[in-house]
Amino acid sequence: MEREFTVDDVLKSIEKYGKENVLTWDPEDKVNDNKTKNKGKNAFDCTWIPIKFKHVSGETAKLDLKFSKIITSSAAKPPPTNGEVIKAMSITFKEINKEEIAKVIIAKQKDTPEEQDKENIKVDRIITDVVESTKQFVTALDAIDTSYKKICEDIKSAFKDPKKVKNLTYNIKKDKNTKSVDDINISSIKQSYCEDKENPNQSIEFTKPLFRVKLLVNKDSGKIGADLWDKTEKRYKFSPIVYDARKSYSAKDKTPVKATVKVDGVSKELDKTNAGEFINFRSIISGNISFPEVICSKSGFSLRNNFKKLIVKSNKIKNNNNSVFSQNEIDDLKGNSDDENESENDKCNVITDNAENLSLKDTQGSDIEDVASVQDSNLEDDCLESELDD
Repeated sequence: MEREFTVDDVLKSIEKYGKENVLTWDPEDKVNDNKTKNKGKNAFDCTWIPIKFKHVSGETAKLDLKFSKIITSSAAKPPPTNGEVIKAMSITFKEINKEEIAKVIIAKQKDTPEEQDKENIKVDRIITDVVESTKQFVTALDAIDTSYKKICEDIKSAFKDPKKVKNLTYNIKKDKNTKSVDDINISSIKQSYCEDKENPNQSIEFTKPLFRVKLLVNKDSGKIGADLWDKTEKRYKFSPIVYDARKSYSAKDKTPVKATVKVDGVSKELDKTNAGEFINFRSIISGNISFPEVICSKSGFSLRNNFKKLIVKSNKIKNNNNSVFSQNEIDDLKGNSDDENESENDKCNVITDNAENLSLKDTQGSDIEDVASVQDSNLEDDCLESELDD
């Protein structure tokens, strides 16, 4: 079993090494190069370059990031496809404040002032905890993205040195229109600005950057899940990875219950058409994210990332007079450490702080606008399908 690292592990590494150095790359590590592996075949020219997390102890290992009680800033959303097969959806995160989350986690009305004071204090503590955990999670994602970008620059530098190229048997300049190694694009899971539609030559800087993490979709069935290692069959098998926090992982019952949604009165597994109804705006989630490697394709460099496991408490709020959580669920959210186990992009969906000027309300309740030509958005990997087939 691969080791899990927590958000706190990343924060400690930031403190020790700086946010540019929480990930490492070794030129001597074996890479997965599609052209080398499929000689004589018409294979995608893609290379998967392994990266590792650097723990404060000095240990390095693949980064399987465990997180707990984070609030989402968008529903699970597919990219614009232009008729192409959807390989992944994404969930957006950003730092939030107490006022934003107070619209979601609301104290229940009690019969006496004394009881109401206790309830208000309890809910305020929960809100504070979720705000802080989300802030730390976003800080960790920012460091991971920054370190990944530095690794990409290091890889470029290695290929500019003829002496080092001899040890690097693959190619990173995969687009014939790319004139030099320096021109290879580096995509990002972070978005810090968008195009100003009223002034196309200008951009709008976000007060709080957005971070997107991928939720994989089975190319054949369209179901949400990931390729997980089956110890019995000794092979990777596609498995659902999203669980309903309201039906599992309580203090008394640790049994996971796979997430479903009602479609015409019938419970259905999550897929690309309905996942956003369950993993919606302002859901509270826990789980794991994998960051195993840098992908080099004709689109440039991208950071491979995907949820391995998600425990989701959907946002059920209907209006400001009803809490998204029942009292038992609020108690469970408070919890304790034992309960925490729990195409290239031509458009991007963004959530901005300047909702009055920029936003359109989508059906999930988030402040969304489709914005074209965002330079630092996360590119869809053109060789993801090949890699998953590997």
